[in-house]
Amino acid sequence: MTALNRLPWFTWLLIYCLSVSTWHWLTYSFYGQASYRIGGPVLLAALIYLTQRPYRVSHIGIMLFGIFVVNCLIENMLLGIPPQSSAIISLTLIFQAYLGWFLLRRFTPDAQFPNTLKKSINFLIFAVTLPVLVSSIIHPLLERLVSPLPFTFYGIEQEVLYWTAIRFTSMVIISPLLLWQHDRQQSHLFSSLAKFSSFVWTLLVGMIIAVMVFSIANPEGRALATYSSLLMPYTLFVAIRLPLVQSLMVILCISVISFWADSRHAGQAQQVINSLIALSVFISFNALVAWLVGMMLHDREQHLEKETSLHHLYEMLSRFNQLLIKKPLEKPQLFESACKIILEETKFDRVSIIHFDNAASNENVINCALARNENDIFTMLPCVDKNCDLVKRVLASQAYELFQSNKHMHDESSFFGYNSVAAFPIKQKLNSVGCLLIFSKREFIFTPEMLRLFQELADDTGFAISMHDFQKRLKQTTEVFDYSCESIIIADGEGTILDVNPAFSIITGYSREEAIGQNPRMLKSDKQDSAFYESLFRQLQKHGIWSGEFWNKRKNGELYLQRGSLTTVLDSDGTILHIISIMEDVTQRQQDEATILHLANYDQLTGLPNRVLLNEYFLRASAESQRSGLTWTLLFIDLDKFKEINDAFGHHYGDELLRLVTARLSSHIRETDLFSRFGGDEFIIIAQCSMDEASQMALRYIEEIKQEFLIEELDIHIGASIGIAMFPQDGVNLEDLIQAADTAMYKAKALGGNASVFFNLSMQKEVQEQMAMRSNLDKAITNNELSLYFQPKVTVAHGIVKIVGYEALIRWPQPDGGMISPANFIPLAEKIGLISGIDQWVLKNAITKLSDWLVRYPRGVLPVAVNVSASLFADREFVSMLTKTITLFGLPPALLELEITERVAMLDVEYTLNTLKELKKIGIGLSIDDFGTGYSNLAYLRLYPVDVLKIDIAFVKDVHLDAKKQNLVRAIISMAQALGMKTIAEGVECQEELDFLVNEKCDQYQGFFFGKPVPEEKLIF
Repeated sequence: MTALNRLPWFTWLLIYCLSVSTWHWLTYSFYGQASYRIGGPVLLAALIYLTQRPYRVSHIGIMLFGIFVVNCLIENMLLGIPPQSSAIISLTLIFQAYLGWFLLRRFTPDAQFPNTLKKSINFLIFAVTLPVLVSSIIHPLLERLVSPLPFTFYGIEQEVLYWTAIRFTSMVIISPLLLWQHDRQQSHLFSSLAKFSSFVWTLLVGMIIAVMVFSIANPEGRALATYSSLLMPYTLFVAIRLPLVQSLMVILCISVISFWADSRHAGQAQQVINSLIALSVFISFNALVAWLVGMMLHDREQHLEKETSLHHLYEMLSRFNQLLIKKPLEKPQLFESACKIILEETKFDRVSIIHFDNAASNENVINCALARNENDIFTMLPCVDKNCDLVKRVLASQAYELFQSNKHMHDESSFFGYNSVAAFPIKQKLNSVGCLLIFSKREFIFTPEMLRLFQELADDTGFAISMHDFQKRLKQTTEVFDYSCESIIIADGEGTILDVNPAFSIITGYSREEAIGQNPRMLKSDKQDSAFYESLFRQLQKHGIWSGEFWNKRKNGELYLQRGSLTTVLDSDGTILHIISIMEDVTQRQQDEATILHLANYDQLTGLPNRVLLNEYFLRASAESQRSGLTWTLLFIDLDKFKEINDAFGHHYGDELLRLVTARLSSHIRETDLFSRFGGDEFIIIAQCSMDEASQMALRYIEEIKQEFLIEELDIHIGASIGIAMFPQDGVNLEDLIQAADTAMYKAKALGGNASVFFNLSMQKEVQEQMAMRSNLDKAITNNELSLYFQPKVTVAHGIVKIVGYEALIRWPQPDGGMISPANFIPLAEKIGLISGIDQWVLKNAITKLSDWLVRYPRGVLPVAVNVSASLFADREFVSMLTKTITLFGLPPALLELEITERVAMLDVEYTLNTLKELKKIGIGLSIDDFGTGYSNLAYLRLYPVDVLKIDIAFVKDVHLDAKKQNLVRAIISMAQALGMKTIAEGVECQEELDFLVNEKCDQYQGFFFGKPVPEEKLIF
């Protein structure tokens, strides 16, 4: 909508008054009257502009009445025309304008603004020629009708010609100028200084020519028109050289100058009128030529511009479609390429594409914007987002929004200085997922064809997004199909294989080409009967899915177990189109599960059932006993001398011995019995039998085990101690029954081994005492109820006894003042797994006391030896834990000595050697306790960084009376001296024993002869 279109009726009335008054005042002096009336085109323009929007008839009527009054006054006052004639002139003028407006609205509404040749011709016929002729005929008739003189037609043709020439000239010259501005696709009147200069020079030259033509030798009357044709070539030049509006302005100015120049020599009376008519005809003809020629050229330019624009638009669409086909891109690159193509192929200034996956969320939003300057296309920050009102309206309506002028925009009208903007929805599956925005600095640039093609491009973009998403999903599906570890078969409704994935070929051995066209029956293994397959297909047809596992056969004949599902794909009628099989080869998994199950339930070394199966079997046996009243027996077997064999010859021999024992006893186990390995060298047999039968079984087992075993050409002899417990007499649950049999087994060992003992009530009390002791021992460790006693270690030189250190010995005081012997609770602690905790308690307390003594008696502190059990020594964190404790209390490591038994030292020679080296590196003293009672490997002993060999009490006791003991002690002392170690004899209780040891040059002594273990407070520093 233009500025003129927005003017109200009273503004038009004011414009009419000012323009007509000014024009009459300027041109009255030419011929003594107005050269031509400007009021006609102004009034027609007013009617056309006012009726482009909703209007009120009363306002139009008031305006026309005001124009009538104003026109009468101007005609009368400025031109001196009588009131009656001025009224007729005004009425016919208003009638002319109204008739032109009416004919345009009735027959050719689109010609109200003549911006094409066709519209101009229609405008010329309906708005100019017909109304001018009718009003020019009516005018003289009205003059004669109201005149007091008799009515006559004499001279009427002259008057009609006069008014026709005057009014037609004004309409032809002025109307196109007033109505042309509606076409806003045109650039500004003078868009550059060059255009303005061209216009000015053309105007000046035309005015000079007009003055020269009409001021010199002006012919009379009708000859003027012929003479005036001399200006026609220049008129054509102007129409061709200048834009239409400028050429019309030049013609207007030339016509005014022509009237002025001609009026200077027009003559008098009728000659003036003839000259005016002739010149008007000439001016009208020239104006028509300029108008129509200019409009023709304008139409040609518009047509060429439109064709060029359409060519670029179709090229834009073609390039974009080629981009989609030839080069699949990710969404950001696709949008950027689309924006760039639009800017390269059109004259628009900026393009934006905004896309989002979810209209309600700001996640996954892609916003691309490109703009152009004089030299380049560049990326810039987006000026709109999905929350912009324009974008919201487009998404809501799913139709494009168009603003041809920034005067039509709302709050978003700023749009960074752009005057036109169009927004097009990008749709995907009928949903708007984005928006394409086109910006231009020119107004009214968008044509219907542009809008159609841009919407087509937006639709193509939506299609491209859909294809991108589809291809992405297809790629993912293909990747799943190709890279899946499961075998995938796609078959038709009849079961014919249409396609298989690579995993199928890997699992079955059949290639894709071999499988396609075949039936999955080619994999049939015959391990399932026909009823299985009938049930499978019934379920598949009824529910559309089957899942489970069955055996198939590979191409090489090997059977394999597969697990998975079959699924049907149905058409709209419910007919099966495809059957999808997804299966995995679980053969190895089944084997692994079987292996895991075997490992969980069977001993790895012997293959016997372990505690898990033992417990399950006992539950079944106890249930059977309750139903039938049968008696069941539990035999607890422990191998005698097994630890000595294992320690002396290594774990390899021990493991092989366990396997041989298992094989030998298994031949005597009934199918109804359970033979299991309980742990270490312990076995349990559960059998349904009486006490007599159990006793016979135990004797048979003992005899079998007593027979020699040959391992790598080494004859090995061991024995067995068997404890027997009866169910339900000796226990109603497995734990109680094992405890009873274990107690009986220890009783058998106490009898010397190779014996079997039944559990009895007297043993029950012993078991209860052990259980009570176990509970109390747990509490004693937790509540710090244990205490340390210290026994001195001495040297004897020339009869002088000197204390050189102490051994820390644990004691368990009782509330009643008594003391539980270590011989009673230490074996129990080893058995129930508390010995490591006791050792750690002893170490920590010994280190604590040593650090306390250092503070109190800096010069009187002697080293303290602590025994380390096999359990604690085997702990991989033992050295680091001990180091942290020593560091924490700031104890010099030399004040601490560790004693390990000979058996512990030989358990794992490599680990022992490394551990002893780490302890020696710290500075801790090392001793081997109970030396001579085990099976020491002297080759390894020489490598151990040990300081002291401690001669066991068994060799010291009565050594002065036993020659064999004397020889053993001499050998130990000599060996220690040869290895650079010291010796200490423990258990010295009499002078005779001491004299022998001193004579053999033993280094240190320990025993009751020098002092019993005493608490800390009785030590002398």
